[in-house]
Amino acid sequence: MVMKPKRNFASAHARETTTSTPPFSSRVAAWVDQLPSPPQVAVHSTDGTPLVELILLEPAISKSSTIKKQGEPQSHPHTTLDTNQRSSQYQRAEEEMEASSNGHAMATRGRPSPAEAVLQPQVTSPQLKGAPIPRLHPSASSGNSASTAQSSSRSPTKSRSRSPTKTNTSHGSRVIGKKEQLAFMEPGVFFDDIQGIRDPSVPKSVSNFWKDYIMLAKDEQKVVPEELKASYQLDTPMKTKMQIPESSYGPNLYGAQDVMNIHALVDGIVKRAASHRKKIHEPQWVSTVVGPLIAVLETLPSMMPVLSTRSIESLNISSVSIQPRELCPSSPDEVFALADKKIDHALAIELARDELRRLQTGGSKYRVGGEPSINQTYACAFKFMFVNFEVKVDDRDPLIQLGIWIASELEKRFREGYPMDVPIPAVAIYGDDWHLWIAYATKVPAKQRRKDGKAYQVQFLGPIIMGNTYGHAAVYKIFHVLKAVIQWGLEVYQRDYVEKVVARYKKK
Repeated sequence: MVMKPKRNFASAHARETTTSTPPFSSRVAAWVDQLPSPPQVAVHSTDGTPLVELILLEPAISKSSTIKKQGEPQSHPHTTLDTNQRSSQYQRAEEEMEASSNGHAMATRGRPSPAEAVLQPQVTSPQLKGAPIPRLHPSASSGNSASTAQSSSRSPTKSRSRSPTKTNTSHGSRVIGKKEQLAFMEPGVFFDDIQGIRDPSVPKSVSNFWKDYIMLAKDEQKVVPEELKASYQLDTPMKTKMQIPESSYGPNLYGAQDVMNIHALVDGIVKRAASHRKKIHEPQWVSTVVGPLIAVLETLPSMMPVLSTRSIESLNISSVSIQPRELCPSSPDEVFALADKKIDHALAIELARDELRRLQTGGSKYRVGGEPSINQTYACAFKFMFVNFEVKVDDRDPLIQLGIWIASELEKRFREGYPMDVPIPAVAIYGDDWHLWIAYATKVPAKQRRKDGKAYQVQFLGPIIMGNTYGHAAVYKIFHVLKAVIQWGLEVYQRDYVEKVVARYKKK
């Protein structure tokens, strides 16, 4: 922009004091002369009432803004810029926008486009609501959605660092930006409130997981071991002001050695979360706040059931892809891209050496893909991952990646003939807040299926509030709920799923 010479306001003020004050419209016109072009400005005055209209041209969007003096009637007559002149300006702006539309669409991938607004209404599971599966075709209902998506613009939000992209997409389709859009994939993925777990159609294995393990753990308030009470007394003369409320203390469920390890870890997590919260970087948040909490679980014997002969291991799978790609949910009308969604972490059941050898030598008994694997990836081919974690620190929803990842696992189960009725816990982490969801497969009657549709769909129930990383008691609550999930994994999941899958592969 060409800089204009600075006006001598002192001399201008001196001249104005010796002469009569010019009309308002004249002063605005003089100010307009100082402006670069665009904006284009027209000044009009009727009956002494001023009116200024500015036509602002931006690279991507053309806007008009009318500034009126307070008290001016809404029906005040005025003239504007010549219509042909304005149209030619808009045309030039739109030509520039069209030339850069491809790059702009990629930059705004994280938010839904106006065309995606067609898919925004909540889509709930017909199995829980008693209605047939919606036969919706986004391509037909959204019109020319592909071109509209390219011209969408991202609203201004606080800039935050994101993790490297974990999505590989096919060319020419829109990227899923809302979890509700997963209902239009095949198999469909639906999200309902946890209250739906009382529905008679919910599998018994799912309702038992909720009733026997999660329901009591989520409501428990006495989650901080009593012997740590002195550690959380603030440094006051009378030692009476407590950092943790009295109602949060209860019996020690972790053992003498484990409780001190957890105590040190909780202190570190709360401090690191407080230091990183003002300017969140997702990779740093995962590695310093979320990762240590998940990794320590495999080192705590008290987290395991007393009679269990197995143990667990924590897996960092942020670089692990869904393999083979045919396991990924697909878009029937190719409206959405075939997404390869990865997640951050998982907990898996450790296998005995004999069990691992049987799986590795299964050979031709595997029906999917070119390599032996009991799950939806070759990188962790023989890991029974019984709980999945995904982290987001911005406005993106971790349930999108969890939904696609778990749908791929259920597709693997379906094709291999593994048990389909065993639920899959999923933990969606929104910055500080941890939410537990229960995922499982439900049958779809043949009359209710889409054309060439799957015989099942994926249902998520939640959220179940686990806790957060704002304070010590809330972090202990996360440990308490995870302890219940781990006990279910080592008691029920290993019996009803791990042992049955291993038994399919005879030892050579």
